[in-house]
Amino acid sequence: MKLAIFSLAASMLIATVVGMPAASPEALSRRNIPPKPSEDSFYANPAGFESAAPGTILKNRNLPSTIAAFGLIPANIKYTQQILYRTTNALGDPASAVATILIPYNADYTSLLSYQIAEDAASINCSPSYALQFASDSGGFVGTIVTQLEWLLIQAALEQGWPVVLPDHEGLNATFLANYAGGKHVLDGIRAALASESFTGIKSDASVAMWGYSGGSLVSAAASELKDSYAPELNIVAAVLGGPIPNINNALYTLNQGLFAGLIPDGILGLSNAYPALETMVQEGLKSSKKAKFNTAYDTCLGASALNFALQNMFSYFDDAQGLLAEAVPSGILANNSLGHSTPSVPIFMYKSILDEIDSISYSDKLYKTYCNGGAKVKYVRDLISEHGTLAAFGAPKALTFLAKAFNGETVVSKCTKTNTLSSLLDISTAQVLPSFLKDTILNLLYKPVGPFLIG
Repeated sequence: MKLAIFSLAASMLIATVVGMPAASPEALSRRNIPPKPSEDSFYANPAGFESAAPGTILKNRNLPSTIAAFGLIPANIKYTQQILYRTTNALGDPASAVATILIPYNADYTSLLSYQIAEDAASINCSPSYALQFASDSGGFVGTIVTQLEWLLIQAALEQGWPVVLPDHEGLNATFLANYAGGKHVLDGIRAALASESFTGIKSDASVAMWGYSGGSLVSAAASELKDSYAPELNIVAAVLGGPIPNINNALYTLNQGLFAGLIPDGILGLSNAYPALETMVQEGLKSSKKAKFNTAYDTCLGASALNFALQNMFSYFDDAQGLLAEAVPSGILANNSLGHSTPSVPIFMYKSILDEIDSISYSDKLYKTYCNGGAKVKYVRDLISEHGTLAAFGAPKALTFLAKAFNGETVVSKCTKTNTLSSLLDISTAQVLPSFLKDTILNLLYKPVGPFLIG
């Protein structure tokens, strides 16, 4: 939903390959239907996990089913693994989360990309660790379409040779919008991936970068802010924040009665999963005639919620929505999970559509100023003719170029810069990256080994 059409090229690619016999017999043999996380014992905390240090691997396993584009087309990845690892929740208590580690062919084990998918849901069954597998349930009609579309970006990163860790950054309780807990889940997922060398090959001292768009950018930004205090030992060389939504409270008013109003119940219930006091207030504040409909967001994924609540006045579901938002507990939670509480030391590339319909560009401008006034180094690009969904695709080549330079040890940003561009598609870096991106996408859907092609 938040990626919208993603790009015309992606749609054409899907149309081209659907129905083709792309998979090998070995891949077909792995096409098992995976259990939902809510029914899968791997997602349960082992006894005594609380005593483990954050980032400790608690369990690991082969995936129940193969990774598959759009849930249908198996991906030929060299090695995949799931880990359950110790982390910290929004209340500061011990928690755990699952991450998926992907190793491409011809991998560079000295680099690691943590990619944060925009899950944006209040159900554990929308977790990326599950949604990217063959034959996973979508959580309602087109429920996990954003996750499926973001797979194209993840593949593009794997084509660079970078191992990728995909954390379920909402944790086992699906705490969407608990951004700083999500930031800790990201950092601990990185710690766990770096501790996995014995079975993944990733070097324990690998250089690390983070990338997320929209909902994924929120926890990537929070992780950048938390890095120095929570995980100072990590060598994070860059963070890419696409389409950020810095102020949650303001976004509620922008989203209400719009095409993306379904993000409101997803977000409110996600925060309710993180904060029991808020859950009580929300359920007591809902109108009895509308409570059941609102709470369907506990069981559906992002795309389905978008369709279920599009154009609706979500405030009308409450007896007094604005009064509820003004109370100390909800207003404090929204403020505490909005971005800008500390200054990242990580070099940042941030890109946002000037016409973004999810969140006003002014709030990203303010976040840029906040970071830069604190001494951060931020490259900020404002795109004129895109909108929130299309910029996910249009901005990806520049993001990949930024990440590649950071992994190569180049200085990617030495001071804060803010520029406007007509379209990121017109940038020279896009011209350099896009042809190979499209070619690799087609070939990967035809079961090409995912990773850089090397001779000799």
